[in-house]
Amino acid sequence: MSGLTDTVTSTKPHNKTDEILKAKIKKKRALDTKMGFIAGPYFGDGTYTIIEKNIREAERVAIELANRQIFFFCPHTHTRHFEAKAGAPEEYYKAMDIHHLLNCDFLVALPRWKESSGARKEIRIFRTKGKPIFYLHSLEDGDTYDKIEVYSKRGIR
Repeated sequence: MSGLTDTVTSTKPHNKTDEILKAKIKKKRALDTKMGFIAGPYFGDGTYTIIEKNIREAERVAIELANRQIFFFCPHTHTRHFEAKAGAPEEYYKAMDIHHLLNCDFLVALPRWKESSGARKEIRIFRTKGKPIFYLHSLEDGDTYDKIEVYSKRGIR
């Protein structure tokens, strides 16, 4: 009987079946994890200084989410300064952002989101779909980060 107890309580896989089962559980947890979209101003007045300021603000939020192991998509860092690096029109980037947005489960609105027509549109889309929106009152808004963390990890065992 001792061997049966050891098999059931052990956390180490004993055979290939156990390894496959553990891999499936890990994959399911990843699939159950919710993905957030970071929305806020990017272009501003179009100067490098303002664009960089906006990217850094979004990046601070992305880092906070990463530190909490919350999945996210941050368009600001995804195409950082591509307006100067690539020849694609702005509409291309907006369409790509919407594609990612539609695949996200919740939205994190940066404190200055109202300054951005793009962020306002992204929020309208999320409201229409009835998906949760978390509004940061500051970049250090611990209460809202805590709420995001609880929401993003619901259902994960």
